[in-house]
Amino acid sequence: MQVLTFTIELLEPTLVLMPGSGDANQLESFGYVPGTVLRNVLAAQFIADHQIDDLEGDDQKTEQCRNLFFDDKVRFLNAYPINQTEGRTLPVPLSWQAEKINWPTLKRMCPCLSLILVTTGPAQTQP
Repeated sequence: MQVLTFTIELLEPTLVLMPGSGDANQLESFGYVPGTVLRNVLAAQFIADHQIDDLEGDDQKTEQCRNLFFDDKVRFLNAYPINQTEGRTLPVPLSWQAEKINWPTLKRMCPCLSLILVTTGPAQTQP
């Protein structure tokens, strides 16, 4: 398997809306650029550059376009933001996520938290 890794620099703010993200006054966007968007942008540019009119044709350019962008052998993964200090970022797996719990429930689940907070005290902030 060959992998091509590259960095994309967005020159302008970009909004990629989630499908079914609600009405026009309340939209949700992805925090990354989905691989399907990357594939479609690159395919559109390839089609324009090679003046392909019909993807059903049998010529070499059309066949190359289908192989590059519409074949199961090529995958376009999501483009996640880069952290300037640590490099590539990835989403947190669902197995690492948990629902927010209110303080009384958290104390019942783990009584030692009360002891730790009483001993150390709340975090102090400097003005």
